[in-house]
Amino acid sequence: PLPPLPPLPPLPPPTLFNHHQRRRRRHCQRPFQAMEKAVVEPYENLAGLMRTAGYHVPQVRNFKLARSIFHMLNSLAVVGGGEMLLDMDQLRSLALVCAVGAWTMELLKQRSDAFKRIMFQVLGAISRDGEQHNVNSATWFMSAMLVISWCNPKIACCIGTIALGVGDPAAAFVGSKFGSIKLYGKKTLEGTGAFAIVTCLATVAYLSLFYETSATDMALISVTGAITGAIAELYCTFVDDNLFVPVATGAAVTAVMGQFDIVPKSAAWR
Repeated sequence: PLPPLPPLPPLPPPTLFNHHQRRRRRHCQRPFQAMEKAVVEPYENLAGLMRTAGYHVPQVRNFKLARSIFHMLNSLAVVGGGEMLLDMDQLRSLALVCAVGAWTMELLKQRSDAFKRIMFQVLGAISRDGEQHNVNSATWFMSAMLVISWCNPKIACCIGTIALGVGDPAAAFVGSKFGSIKLYGKKTLEGTGAFAIVTCLATVAYLSLFYETSATDMALISVTGAITGAIAELYCTFVDDNLFVPVATGAAVTAVMGQFDIVPKSAAWR
């Protein structure tokens, strides 16, 4: 008989959990991050001036964690406040006031360099490079809230807000960190998939918390909103996605609810 084999040596720890490997990787990334920070801001400032003059210049979409968290919390606050504190008339009035205020700030930003400088000193951590010369994403978001509040029921408004506020940051994070399979332009399969999955789960949580509806209706509404929002975010090149994604998602949810006669009842605790 053959002698027994000696025991195998223990495997080395995976790179993902190796502290020294992570520290070395972060150390190597710092010069590139510093270079990116030094180059992107001047480029976007110049690109913004060229876009104002009518030229088409590509935009650098660098991921900012603070901006994404603010984006998500703001959208969830809109959904929670809209469901628990405001009826549709009050929601429409609030959306109108916010949209008028946002576009007023855009006008002041374009007319006054001092106002622009103060504005972006205050909003520096949550602003995107190049927004000094273009319409802010928040302004498009307020405009979208105005449109969907006047054209859709409350459920569709809230799901459109969830798609933008939760799905879009998830797509930006996953796409920028792990995206490798290109679908359209710079959009990746990983980012688009993250958008659809996170939006679907967030919609299910929203419907479960605020409404009583069957599992079939909940799945139909959630999948419709998630897929529509993901497709709108993927192929939206002709207008800012902060405007188009909520409007398209809200319209699709409204159409599905009307087509299948879905009328969810408010939850008993409300």
